[in-house]
Amino acid sequence: MSDGKIDESKLRIRPMEHEDITAVLAIDRSITGMRRAITYTDLITGDLGKVLDLSIVAEAGGEVVGFILARHAFVGGAFTEAGFIQILGVAPEHWRKGIATKMVNALLERCRSKGLKTVRILVDEEDSQLQNFFSRMDFSRGHLVDYTKTLREAGASRQEAVLTAAPIRLRPILMTTLAMIFGMLPIALGLGSEAEMRQPMAVAAIGGLITSTLLTLAVVPVVYTLLDELVERWRGRTS
Repeated sequence: MSDGKIDESKLRIRPMEHEDITAVLAIDRSITGMRRAITYTDLITGDLGKVLDLSIVAEAGGEVVGFILARHAFVGGAFTEAGFIQILGVAPEHWRKGIATKMVNALLERCRSKGLKTVRILVDEEDSQLQNFFSRMDFSRGHLVDYTKTLREAGASRQEAVLTAAPIRLRPILMTTLAMIFGMLPIALGLGSEAEMRQPMAVAAIGGLITSTLLTLAVVPVVYTLLDELVERWRGRTS
């Protein structure tokens, strides 16, 4: 989707306007084969965030050849501001001309100008092509260390990045862990018929969950800080 080149003089990346929705839906239909009976106003989401205020289109020769539907959103337990990509599409006849890469770079620059440190997108696990594309664009999965790297690249200090990322990841990690622990607690306590046969497995699983949670929330940030400091010292000696 982004291997080739296109004449720079014919390609223009600009903010999406209301009248672009027809062309955007036509591109989406040519890719998915689905006809969506919606208008621009139907694209307003009901969760915390704004209308698709970050959306952009790629125009070549006066024709819309690609688009990114994106918005200013609030994500995580602390409602951190971020740019959120909802859909990305390029007309099939213009694939492998570098349009997708140029649009994503333009969106990243637009987010930086608005003070947004993070840009996120949800990708279908079965869509390997889109996963590979965003991996080449240095997007990473939303784990604790990955989120910290995103903050560091945005200019935050090591300590600021760790202290910001850890509380944001704390809530979803604890919710998932506690739900699994409480679900296995009756078995671990030996309640119910023939529970004694499954009790050791439940106790081991609960112990593993508690250990992994402590490692994720306490040990991983410390190890990351120490390793990052060692890398910086090594670079300082070699430079």
